[in-house]
Amino acid sequence: MKRIIFLLASCLLALAPAMGADKPAAGSKVQRGLEVLIAADAIASPEGFRPEPGHPIHYVFGQSRLTIGDPVAGVKLPEPAAVEQAVTAELAKQGFVRTKIGGPMPELFILAIVGDANFEEPTSDPAEMEPYIALVNQRRIVQDHPEAQSNPDLLEQLIYNEAIRIRYQQSLRLADKPKIEALLGATKVTRAVKNGTMMPDAADRVAWAAYENRYYVSVNAFDAAKYAKKEKVLLWRTNLFIDWRNDLALALPAMLAQAGPLFGTDVAVPTFVDDRDRKKADVKIGEATVVPDAKTAVPVETKK
Repeated sequence: MKRIIFLLASCLLALAPAMGADKPAAGSKVQRGLEVLIAADAIASPEGFRPEPGHPIHYVFGQSRLTIGDPVAGVKLPEPAAVEQAVTAELAKQGFVRTKIGGPMPELFILAIVGDANFEEPTSDPAEMEPYIALVNQRRIVQDHPEAQSNPDLLEQLIYNEAIRIRYQQSLRLADKPKIEALLGATKVTRAVKNGTMMPDAADRVAWAAYENRYYVSVNAFDAAKYAKKEKVLLWRTNLFIDWRNDLALALPAMLAQAGPLFGTDVAVPTFVDDRDRKKADVKIGEATVVPDAKTAVPVETKK
């Protein structure tokens, strides 16, 4: 299978259209020592967004569901009540307090988005790629990469990569590309590869995650006062992804336990965490930092 790390370097996660990969049948439970991909973002704030002892952060709660990529039959998402219970339980562990009627005014509107992401893995069938390879201007690639002129293997790889990009641009899934890139933290990965703070293999693995069928949970925190005035200001967001062969309803508590300490923080790059490691020792996901140049919130699309 050919590697596509070049897509990160150009800030393009080339997501191809889903081809209807099979989902587990209703009632099936395939739980595998859970591996979770976590991405956490927060806008700049001198005060931060984490509760402190004696200073809880109050919120109101809502949820939505969203499929990214092709709709696939047999997708089994947890009941809304189960999602609400799991998310609010982890928020409580982290010091966030759900506002009750007559209680303190909420500072946050927390929206949990649950869904599935279905994208096709790049084909390895030469016959299927031939029409796209034929569209590639080899001369342009040699001009951009003169070292490829004397390296047939490199030239073949570059031509194939360009063919994948063209194939994706002609697909029907182009509109969903920004959604999955935002959830996965593609911009951070690209920046980290360029400045040498993330190894290419680790970045490549995040890139490949965009092609895999996954369930995801996105915990979004908006400014409650502005949201009430129909103004969406996203303060922080934590996104969790697992392989679709797991049972999301069963996996929710373990996923959220991994991500809870990151609620309200900004983590440098998306990170894979294995739940089995958590049982052996404390898992260190990386330094949580505040993005210095973030001035505005990222809009979030939801289904009503």
